[in-house]
Amino acid sequence: MPEVKRRTVNGLEIAFWHERCGRDGAPVVVCVHGWPETKLLYSRVVDPLVAAGFDVVVPDLRGFGDSGLAPDGFYDIVSHAGDIHALVHDG
Repeated sequence: MPEVKRRTVNGLEIAFWHERCGRDGAPVVVCVHGWPETKLLYSRVVDPLVAAGFDVVVPDLRGFGDSGLAPDGFYDIVSHAGDIHALVHDG
C-alpha cells in the first residue's frame, strides 16, 4: 500500500497517496472516492496506473478516512473540488 502523505489545504489536513511513475511530464490521474468510502477503494488500481505511465493522486476527502474535519463545516461537492484542486495544483 502506498505511503500516506498529508498536506494542509483550505485550512484542513488532507491525507493522500501520491505515486509517481518516474517519467517527467507524466499525466496525472486523480482518483476520488464517493460517500462513504475512503482512498482504500483505489488500493488495487494505483500500481497498475503507475505501471501504465501515470502519476497517481488518491486523496481522502475532507471528513473521510485519514483527512481532517472541515473547519468551515462544509462537505459539499464544491468544497471537495476546491480541496482537490488545491492539493494537486498548489503543492
